[in-house]
Amino acid sequence: MHPNIVSYLHSFTTRDHHCLVLEHVDGGELFELVNDDVAYARVDEPAVRRMWGELCRAVGWMHGVNLVHRDIKLES
Repeated sequence: MHPNIVSYLHSFTTRDHHCLVLEHVDGGELFELVNDDVAYARVDEPAVRRMWGELCRAVGWMHGVNLVHRDIKLES
C-alpha cells in the first residue's frame, strides 16, 4: 500500500448498492476546504504544495503498479 492512499478494509453488496468500507482519515474533506472561501484563504502555499505532491505521488504509485482507476475527483 501507499501512505497517501486510503486503505480498503471490506466490501459488501446490498440489493441496491455495492459498498466499500475504507479507512477513516481525520481532517475533513478536501472538497469542503476548496469550497469554503474563509477556510481556503487560510491555506498557505506550502500546504497546497504538500497536498498536490501527495496526490501526484499516490497517482504515480498507482500507475507504477498498473492499478486501474477511473475518476479522481473531490466529489462524486
